Amino acid sequence: MVWILFVAGLALLVLGAGWFVESSVAIARMMGVSELVIGLTIVAAGTSMPEVATSIIASIRGERDIAVGNVVGSNNFNILAVLGIAALLVLAARARRVASSERVPVPGRWSRPRARGKRLGRP
Repeated sequence: MVWILFVAGLALLVLGAGWFVESSVAIARMMGVSELVIGLTIVAAGTSMPEVATSIIASIRGERDIAVGNVVGSNNFNILAVLGIAALLVLAARARRVASSERVPVPGRWSRPRARGKRLGRP
């Protein structure tokens, strides 16, 4: 019984978040809001709605520790995940740039190393 309620709640949470984001985007487009503003504000709010709902319900039930832990944990994860992904993307871009300048094989961009028109390697 608990698993059924858990799965149903999770499904309704995902469905509600999707409806919130789609409706907000449609309203913003009708108002003439640019795509950049929609992406930075409305979609960000839609993805944080599950944390808000969890914090509100925990506060109503008197479980303030869960509400505070949810906010702190969510913020920590968001900050560390964004910084980590950004660092990986920067490293990948630099590695690709260095590799392309040295003409070494890189996944997705294979090239044959050559030195002044001659093939490198054993004669």
